Parts: sequence; structure tokens; C-alpha cells
Amino acid sequence: MWIFTDIADWFDKKKEQANRVLDEAVEDDYNTGVMVIAAGTHAVMEFAGSFVDLLRLGDGVKQGGWRGWGADGLRAVVIFPVGKAAQIARSAKGLKAAKAVKDIGGPTCAWVAGTKGLVQIEHKLSGYLLRKTKPGLIGKVLVEVKDLGKAVGLERRQLGGVASLGGFVWGLRLIGAKIGPVKAVSSVKEVERMVPFDGSVVLTAVKGVVREGQDGAGKTVGHMVYFFREWGGMGRVRIMDRTVGEGQKTYASLAEFVEPYKVTQWAPYEAAVLHNVFAHSVLHDLPKLLIPIPAVVATYEEE
Repeated sequence: MWIFTDIADWFDKKKEQANRVLDEAVEDDYNTGVMVIAAGTHAVMEFAGSFVDLLRLGDGVKQGGWRGWGADGLRAVVIFPVGKAAQIARSAKGLKAAKAVKDIGGPTCAWVAGTKGLVQIEHKLSGYLLRKTKPGLIGKVLVEVKDLGKAVGLERRQLGGVASLGGFVWGLRLIGAKIGPVKAVSSVKEVERMVPFDGSVVLTAVKGVVREGQDGAGKTVGHMVYFFREWGGMGRVRIMDRTVGEGQKTYASLAEFVEPYKVTQWAPYEAAVLHNVFAHSVLHDLPKLLIPIPAVVATYEEE
């Protein structure tokens, strides 16, 4: 027996005592008000008891047999719903696809980052701009940077630097991307705190100073990347840059990719959450997946 099993057993005994008191109260004073209070209290205790049963996780395995494993399986569903596992698998697929998006060169970091981010969350094109100009693109998933350009009405040769993160995300909203407000940030820690635990990514504008000995030495230059969490939004924070191609690893810090750009360092200054567009399917399932099912259902036949 796990030590937590004793706590669960204690709770069950207290619940039985409380139920006896409630039954006696109803019998002694049989009226609607008492019945409503008793029924509500009983429901709350049953609800709580379902979660307390999680303290017995592992007892089923020790018991052995398919019923024992089944009991622990039901307990695990409450902790780690099946929908979350599906989201993690889908996020892994999206991350792989984002890595495969090729850098098209030139001052197009925002377009590359935007495309990679939208591909990673598997954004399907929609929105006001497409309804008015290119309804045939609605429902399509981006594959290349030129696809994003096409969606907003620009040819590859017209893609260039963007004036601000705010202006760029405004354009993405027109093609249906769900993006939060642009926030001023002054450190990587601030950006990391913005990264949700649902597979969303955080588009981040960074700036750096060109190193001595390079063309434009001392000049401040801008760049765009995005931060995200591994494992469907539950893992460590990583950074996606335009230099990440198929088969390459993402970065753990901004310092890891200063060399390709010949800057002294990168410092974030603006960020906005690009929300995961398929997380809603998991959230839709959560009320069903998190229904507190007492694991004793798995051993019902034995009783």
C-alpha cells in the first residue's frame, strides 16, 4: 500500500460517517429544504471522493490482473486525459512541419517566423481578407512562406522587412490568425512567462547591434523569432529561428544564433501570443475527459 492510500481510506471513512449523519437528518426532519442541502452535500463529497481516489494510483498495478490495471488506467485519465496525448502528438507533427519551412533569404525574417508559427499550430486560412479577395484559400494550411504572402496579397518579390510587430500581426489577424495584444518586453524571462501551456507560440521581435569588423558595425538591427513549449505546450521553452531547417534542432537561448547574424547579442522588445488553433478540440473534450470517474468502476464485477 502506498502511504497516500491511507489518506484516501481515511477520507472514505469520514465520507461514510457524513452520509449517515445526512441520512439521519433527512429522516428526522423530512422537508424539501433539508433534502436539498443533504443531496447537495452528498454530491460534493462524491465529487471530491473521485479525486481523492487518485491517491490510490498504483494500487491497481500492485493488485494485478486486468481489473487492477484498469482501475489505475481510469485514475490516470483524470490526471492525463487522452485528449492531451492527442494534442501532444499533433504538436509534434506541427513542429516537424515548421522546421521544414525553408528560409527564403533576404529581410524576410517576420514572414519566415510567421509562416513557421502558423504551420506549427496548423492554422487553416480564414478571415475577413480571404473572404473578400481569395475565398478559394479558405481552409488551406500553409506550407511555404510564399503561401503566406499569397494569402495577404503579396508576391515573393514583394516580401521584405516589416515596420513593427504590431503591423505584422494585424495582417495575420486578417487571414484568421488568433493573436493576442502586442506587449513590450525587456527580457527573455518575460517572454517565457507569456508562453501558454497549450501549444501556442509567442512571436517575438528582438534587436541586436552589429559587431565590430562587420559591415554596418554599431548599427541596431531587428529580427523576429518565436518561443514555444515542447511536448504540446507542457515542456521546456524553445526558440524557433529562420535558420532552423528540416532535421535541425531548435534553440534554447537567443545567444545560440547570434553568429549567423554577426551581432553582439539579441534582446527581445515586443511579443504577442499566436494562439494554438487546434487546442479548442482538446478544451472541448475536457469536460468529458475530466469527469471524475471513481476508479472502483473497474473492479465492480469483483464486488
